[in-house]
Amino acid sequence: MRLLLKPNLCMGMEFASDYERAVWVSALRFDNPNPPKSSEFNPYYDGKISFWLDSHQQKFPTGFLGHMLDFLGKHGITPQMEIVKPTKRIAIEVDSEICDGMKLRDYQLAAVKTALQLGRGIVTAPPRSGKTLMQAALAKTLGYKSVMFVEKVALLEQHVENLRKWGLDPGIVQGSQRDFHKTHCVAMLQTVWANHKDKDMMRWLESIEVMQVDECHHSSADTYYRAALLCPASWRIGYSGTPFSVINTSEKKFDPDIWKLVGLFGPPIVDVTLGQLQDLGLMVPVQVIQIKHTQPEEVANIDGNQWQSVYSAGIVENDSRNLAIATATIALVARGYLPLVLVKQVGHGEALFEMMRRNGLCPLFAKGSKSILTCRGNPSSWIRGSIGDAYKLMLNGGGNVLIATQIGDEGVDFPHVNALVLAVGGKADQVTTQRLFRPLTATDNKTGAVVIDFDDRQHGVLKKHSAMRRRIYKLLGFEPRMMSLQEAISSIPALLAA
Repeated sequence: MRLLLKPNLCMGMEFASDYERAVWVSALRFDNPNPPKSSEFNPYYDGKISFWLDSHQQKFPTGFLGHMLDFLGKHGITPQMEIVKPTKRIAIEVDSEICDGMKLRDYQLAAVKTALQLGRGIVTAPPRSGKTLMQAALAKTLGYKSVMFVEKVALLEQHVENLRKWGLDPGIVQGSQRDFHKTHCVAMLQTVWANHKDKDMMRWLESIEVMQVDECHHSSADTYYRAALLCPASWRIGYSGTPFSVINTSEKKFDPDIWKLVGLFGPPIVDVTLGQLQDLGLMVPVQVIQIKHTQPEEVANIDGNQWQSVYSAGIVENDSRNLAIATATIALVARGYLPLVLVKQVGHGEALFEMMRRNGLCPLFAKGSKSILTCRGNPSSWIRGSIGDAYKLMLNGGGNVLIATQIGDEGVDFPHVNALVLAVGGKADQVTTQRLFRPLTATDNKTGAVVIDFDDRQHGVLKKHSAMRRRIYKLLGFEPRMMSLQEAISSIPALLAA
C-alpha cells in the first residue's frame, strides 16, 4: 500500500490485498452516536459515520494521519509513505515584542513556539486570552503568505483593526473584496466556499503557507470544513475557547464534530487554562447559579422528539421562566451589576425586553449584527448598530442591561460586564464555554462575577440539557449551585464578597 501525503489531504492507493483494503476502509468509519431519524426506515443504513472525503474511500484529511498509522499498525499493515509537498519546519526564536511593542505574555509566547515547532494542531484558550495576538505573532514571525479565517463580519473587522495596530498590513477576502496580493489576509470561510470554483480564489489558496482559523469549532460545520480543506497550507493551526477537558478525541467518547477539527488541524497542542489567567489577574472569580424551574407542568406532555415545540413552550414562550429571568436581572442591576442576557431567538429577546422595560429597567436589545432596540423614546425604537455599539451605548448610560442574540457568544469583548444571564437554555456544547467566559475579564474595579443559568425541570429533554451544561461548568473548574429564585437573589451580594 502506498500513502501519498499533502499538508491538507492524504490518499491511499495500490492496496496489496483485499484485507489491506478492508482494514483501510474501516479505519475512518465509526458508530454514529446520533443516527438520523430517517435511518429507522433505511434498510441499507449500517449505523456508521464516515470521514472519507471521496466515494472511493481513498482520501482523508491529513490531521487523521496519526490515527490511520496506529490503526493500520495494529492490523499488521505498514504503508509506504510518499510526501508530495514537503512541510517546511524551521527552528526560529520568537521575539516577544514582534507585534510592534505589544509584548506577548509567557503563555502566549509558549503557544506560538509550540505551533511553530509542530506546525499543526489546536490551541485552546479562554476568551480574552489574546488568541488574535498569538495569530499575529506566528504570522509575522514566519513572514510567509498567510490567511486567518474567521466566520463573522464583526470578527473580521476586529481582526483587521488589531493586526494593523500590531504592524501587519492585512488584506481582506470577503464578499467582493479580494486582496489576494497581500502577504497576510483575513478571510471569511463563507466567501471561500461560495467561490471555490473560481480560478483566482483557488490560485490564492494554493499560495498560502500558513492557515490559522479563529473560533475553529465552527469548522466542524460541513461547508466550513470543506472550505478549510481546500487550503493546502503547511502550517495549520486552529484556535478555540473550548478547553482540553471538553475536546475529547477518544474513540470511546466519539464526537463527530471534534473529529472533524482533528482532521483539519490535528489534535490539541496547547491548553491555556482559566487558572493561568486568574493567577495573572486577567480573569476574576465567578459564581455559577442554576435556578430551579419546573413550570409549566404541561410542557412535560410534549413529545420529546418535537424539539422546537419543547423549546418554544419550555424556554421561549414560558412566561414564568421569563419572569424569573427579568426578576433576577432586576436584582442584579439593583445591586450594581452590569448584566448581559443571552437569547437564541429574536422573539424571546423582544419579550424579555418588554418585560424588563415594564418593570423599570432600561434594556438594550442587539439583534443580528446591525440592529439595536432601545428603551429611549416612546414607543421603543430600533436604531442601526452592532452588538459592540450597543455595549458602548450601555456604558455611556443608554441602558442598564444588554440583551443579545447569539452574536454575543463570541468574538466581541465585554470587559465591564460582570453578570451573565443565560436565558438561552439548550444543550452543552462549545458555545457554552464561550458564553461562560463573557463576564470573567478582569478590570480595575471588578473583583468577581455572577452567572445565572436555569436548572430546567419542566421537560425531560430540558432537564437533560441543564445537566449537560452543569457538567461543562464542572469540567471548567466551577462549582455550580442549584437553588430557588429567591435563594439566588438573596445570595447575590454574598457571591461578590466570597
